[in-house]
Amino acid sequence: ANTDVAVVIDHSLASGRQAGAQTVFHKSIGMLKQVLGRLQSGDTVSVVLAQAHPKALDSVPLPAHSHTAIRHKLLTRLERLKPGLTAASIPAAIAKARDVLSLGRNSHKAIFVISDEQAYNWQADDAGAWRQATAGTASTGEPPLKVFDMPLPRSAAASDVSVGWLHVAPHIVGVHRQVLVTAAIHNSGPGNFSNLPVQFSVDGRLVSTQTLAALAAGKTQTVEFPVSFNHSGSHWLKVKTPVVDALAADNYSMGAVRVWRRLPVLIVDGQMTSVGSFRRSMFLRAALQPVGRRREARTFIQPKVVSVSDAPAQQLRHYAMVILNDVPELPGTFLRRLKLYANAGHGLWIILGPHSGPLLINQQFPQAGLRLGTLTTVAHVKRSPAVVIKRKRNATVRLLAAASRNAIVGVTLRDWWNITKLNAHDRVILATSTGHALALERAVGVNGGQVVRGGIKLVMPPCKVINPAESC
Repeated sequence: ANTDVAVVIDHSLASGRQAGAQTVFHKSIGMLKQVLGRLQSGDTVSVVLAQAHPKALDSVPLPAHSHTAIRHKLLTRLERLKPGLTAASIPAAIAKARDVLSLGRNSHKAIFVISDEQAYNWQADDAGAWRQATAGTASTGEPPLKVFDMPLPRSAAASDVSVGWLHVAPHIVGVHRQVLVTAAIHNSGPGNFSNLPVQFSVDGRLVSTQTLAALAAGKTQTVEFPVSFNHSGSHWLKVKTPVVDALAADNYSMGAVRVWRRLPVLIVDGQMTSVGSFRRSMFLRAALQPVGRRREARTFIQPKVVSVSDAPAQQLRHYAMVILNDVPELPGTFLRRLKLYANAGHGLWIILGPHSGPLLINQQFPQAGLRLGTLTTVAHVKRSPAVVIKRKRNATVRLLAAASRNAIVGVTLRDWWNITKLNAHDRVILATSTGHALALERAVGVNGGQVVRGGIKLVMPPCKVINPAESC
């Protein structure tokens, strides 16, 4: 019987893998030609590319006898394409092919899938994707839709080296401040590599090269490249292994960093007016800028301390983050601006102290459209409980609890505000061993905004000031 035929071709990153003298993708085109050569004149044909978003080369099936249309609309377009650079979903491509076949004129339908059967693309464990791909494939009185797997013949596989994601530490990068770029180099086999060069480039300029003496099949090694930037702004990074292997597309990995010349931080002190010395924020400012007066203008972090009355006059867009340090209350207009500020992707850190109270968190912030949990009472204890880390990946916790200098271990905890979570959006960062939350975080907006809040009175272990011009 005449049949509407759809051919799904793998156009993922894996389609660039060398299979002998050709790539998997170009071998797929050869197999497509074999399928076309066996169609009957009453059949129709369409081609769907399996890629990040499945794509049909034509909106309707083409008659099999229309050789000119097939040549120009299908084969010529495919031969001009290069192998894909994205992930792919075979079940999603089958669902797309089913939609195209619904426009065909024949009652019989068939789908042929041409690929080298990479397990990642077939998503065999994703039952939901396969239910969606095959749903409604048969209706009353009509033959069921048939799906055929046409695997490409396997050739002797060459070894493949791949470069993983780039990681930059620390995450906040400043001008003339050294950072470490790391990447994992993996050899999927079957052969081994020796004297494998790894190149590191910044903005297209080769910075350094390392050589891995040996990388056995199935093994991974991590390479590290220290780098500093002379100019602020956006910079792109690239780690590459210039070798000839089975898949050239995964021989490099790229990333981007934003480099800051200065990191301005606004500290709103709980002091109501600008008259005074902002005693509550002296330690905080010294921690952010631990240098003498003469060197303050050259430090990376530039803190500015203002009073509650002066806060509304500040232009928040000029600051990378805002810290509310033991603030009892704030004007409603300023709080609404803080919400928009966090929604735009900035950070807001609320430090609760002896002058704080439920008014700001329980009433004023909700009225401004930002609910941040509930404050109840202040807990006072004679025997200090242990501080438990609930989110080890939190950026602040990672710095405080580093293996060689864990500052949390020596903390003696005396007083803290009892903070109650509102919902699952509130995540506890630190808690007492008795189960009380000490610090919470919440993502705000869709641009990476973050609000962290907590209030504890700490007695830190004694420390020795080596340089009198610097803060302990």
